[in-house]
Amino acid sequence: MPDKNCEHRLRYGAIQSIWQSSGSVNPGDNARDNIGELNMCTKRWSRVAVFTALLFSALWTWQPSGSLAAATIPEDIDEPTVSAPVANPVDDFTLLLIKRMQKALITIGIFAGPVNGIADDETTRAVRQYQRSTRQTPTGIIDEKLVIHLETAVSVSNLLDTLSLARQAHTKEAREALLANPATKDLITEGLSDEVANPVRDPSACFTEPTVRCLLDEAVESAKAITRDDMRNWAFGDILVAQARAGLSADARDTMRRISDPRMIMVALGEIAEARARAGQAESAIAAVDVIPDMATRSEAYANIANTLASAGLKQGVISAVAKLRDQVDLDNIDAKAVAQLTRASAALFQCGNTEDGVALLEEAESAANSIADINNRDTALRHVADTNAGIGRIDQAITILNTIESPSERMPVLMSTARAQAQKGDPDAALELASSIEAVRYRALVLASIAEGQAQIGNLQAAQITLENATADMEAIDLPYAKDFATSRIAMAYARIASDMDQPSPAMFDQATSLTDGIKDNKTRAYAAWNISFYNQQSGVGEAAETRAHAYAVTNEIPSPGGQAWLLAELAEKRTTDGHGEWAWEMFDRALGITESIKNAWGRARALSRLSQTLVRLVETKAVHGPITSNEATSKEATSSE
Repeated sequence: MPDKNCEHRLRYGAIQSIWQSSGSVNPGDNARDNIGELNMCTKRWSRVAVFTALLFSALWTWQPSGSLAAATIPEDIDEPTVSAPVANPVDDFTLLLIKRMQKALITIGIFAGPVNGIADDETTRAVRQYQRSTRQTPTGIIDEKLVIHLETAVSVSNLLDTLSLARQAHTKEAREALLANPATKDLITEGLSDEVANPVRDPSACFTEPTVRCLLDEAVESAKAITRDDMRNWAFGDILVAQARAGLSADARDTMRRISDPRMIMVALGEIAEARARAGQAESAIAAVDVIPDMATRSEAYANIANTLASAGLKQGVISAVAKLRDQVDLDNIDAKAVAQLTRASAALFQCGNTEDGVALLEEAESAANSIADINNRDTALRHVADTNAGIGRIDQAITILNTIESPSERMPVLMSTARAQAQKGDPDAALELASSIEAVRYRALVLASIAEGQAQIGNLQAAQITLENATADMEAIDLPYAKDFATSRIAMAYARIASDMDQPSPAMFDQATSLTDGIKDNKTRAYAAWNISFYNQQSGVGEAAETRAHAYAVTNEIPSPGGQAWLLAELAEKRTTDGHGEWAWEMFDRALGITESIKNAWGRARALSRLSQTLVRLVETKAVHGPITSNEATSKEATSSE
């Protein structure tokens, strides 16, 4: 389920960076690494919150003992109670510095005052206590660096307290809304959330002859064994999605009653509706959304199912879902999130061929975005409108809107989506010109990889090769480790995709793709790229599919978490099924199933099982052939299982 546990990620992502940075040459490196997790939170929490948490972790150069307020740490009574050395107390700067320290110490509860700018015994004792709590040498000396660190810590602590209060308020509101609705009040229960797993169950038969039902039953039992409420709720959320996708509505409703967080129950109702939409049940999906008591969640769900129904080609269902969404939105009191929902709805109308209504809704969304008074909110809203215009091929409109957006951070996604759209429409020169205006190499590298694919599609392979070389050069200049890995994976896959589409596939380009992939540090990112290169290799028929698949399995084995291995293989198996390669899909499913059987961690096991059940649904739906991989695809299961 998207964006769950965002506050947890914000709080502990910052703390993890702080702990990891102890003793490192550059403490900021670990903080920057956490951006891969923390940036997902910006959808629900403010950019200020994430920035502050990252700033906190980057500035901190010592390792905390766990709590910001050090009141529980006893004072060292053997230390002399004399004032620590400090600069001339008559100096105005020093006076202000001591006052700032005293105010911050009062905030965290280890100093009672007064705030007088004098480094007396009480002030010095409090400074030492704080230094001990953060594992510094307790000198009691006040300097600007120490004051800035403490003030930053206080700011982050206050921010997280504010987020916690907001979470409590939203939880209460969600609970009250669910209880007030006759259709949802029975979902609030105290009993099912306290269930325990059956300790004598034997799931071995399910792993021998798996069915969707038995996989989900075992997932439920595994989730019951999770002790932390947030992780337990997350696992049940995954299970609920799988149950809904499998058409097990009654089971899904029981699972909802096991979720203790009312906010997640709201989201779960939307997940059930989307699963019904994926099954082509338009009326049932819309009816499921209708009972969601929270208007914001309900609006989001209407937008979701509109896009899902559009992908299935169910035009009338799309029209009905969009009409429901439009009734929810107050154009006179709109925000960026509501504008985003309208733009997604307009894209759904375009996708199902209702161009006239799609244009009208998109223009309505643009007008509403321009009416937003707050400039930051307005820029975000306009970014959604511009992105949608680019996505449906209205490039001139996207560029016009781009020129009205002031925030650089909101302009960047539009620059990227517009350049990609230009390349896809066969205008790589315009795309390259736009890409040249992207200053950040981590973004420009991604756009150039997309442009290269567009150049290859119109037959300009030489230009595509040059563009990929430029993308690689930009990738090499990226400082952030995860951003560099992500860009590398996209460039490598672009090489492989272009090579597979050539009239005479190029083994050299496949070798280049593999070489780039081997330089990726993140295990999951490297494995995902390796598998996609293997898929393109098999598609090209160059005769190296067996070797590239064996390499992909080997890279997958390097993922430290068995749950991560199983999840990736299950996800890729579903992709192979969709692409019409049932033999590959079944082999990867069987491999993931074997890994999952060995997982002992309840949370990892529950999530892997729920993912496997969704893959199995897809395998059954497509009637994928369950047999050995033949011809140039062959690397036997025996060979891969012996790794």
